[in-house]
Amino acid sequence: MLDRATADLAQELGRAPTLSELATELDLGPEEVSQGLLARRAYKIESIDRISRRGAGDEDDGALLDRLGRDDPGLEFIENHHTLLPLLATLSEQERTVLRLRFFGEMTQTQIAERIGVSQMQVSRILTRTLAQLREKFD
Repeated sequence: MLDRATADLAQELGRAPTLSELATELDLGPEEVSQGLLARRAYKIESIDRISRRGAGDEDDGALLDRLGRDDPGLEFIENHHTLLPLLATLSEQERTVLRLRFFGEMTQTQIAERIGVSQMQVSRILTRTLAQLREKFD
């Protein structure tokens, strides 16, 4: 009904009808027509790639897709960090040191072995055992 009246008046007037013209045509109050226009807009489908031009002149607001939220890669890091903290607390000091040097100090197993006074093979075993324990508890 509203779409039809809008199209008929636009054809007749040669321009888009005003709110009061639509209200007169439909024998409704301006508030009812306004609510109808708002409701109709809720069902209008637009592409998320369409460039929006709102505001003064031809100012480009960009595509809706560019303004939508995205996954924050840091969020997963924080979630994992909070999950791992209590698990790391269950490890021995040596196990925590080996993990810290390997993954945050970016040291090789040989460098870690020299640093903590054990063989490279022992560092390898500590890493394997500790990571397996963490994986088991993490999952």
